[in-house]
Amino acid sequence: MLERGVRILRAFHPHGGTLTLSVLVERTGLPKPTVHRLTQSLVAIGLLERQPVGYRLGIALFELGELVSAKVDLREVALPYLQDLYGATRQTVHLGVRNGLDVVYAEKIRGHGAVAVPSRGGGRLPLSSTSVGKALLAFAPPEVLEAVSIGRCVP
Repeated sequence: MLERGVRILRAFHPHGGTLTLSVLVERTGLPKPTVHRLTQSLVAIGLLERQPVGYRLGIALFELGELVSAKVDLREVALPYLQDLYGATRQTVHLGVRNGLDVVYAEKIRGHGAVAVPSRGGGRLPLSSTSVGKALLAFAPPEVLEAVSIGRCVP
């Protein structure tokens, strides 16, 4: 049941927005009665919020995300260096970590007049499609490079 609830939460895209029950069913591949029942439970615990037409992610997800100690510790240690780099370049600066075949962005400092990039704090993109991901790949173990080259998942 937990896995199904997470599938519902992951159906939402990074740019936010409200999703109807029908869209959640389509994106998760779960039966409509299951999605309906789980959305009610997720609303009850604050992970989703009911809107006039559909659902959106709830504030409880933000609260949980802020408890992730690895993110907080990493940001605290790296932030002075990110700020120095931004100060020297006035360009967008990212802090990303590899998770499987993706880069997860822990922090982003946007440059003035910078070109729009699809990254965002907490966002996830494939390693092979971003400059941060390619930098991480340059120092990745051989099994990760092999997995990227054949398109399979790694832990």
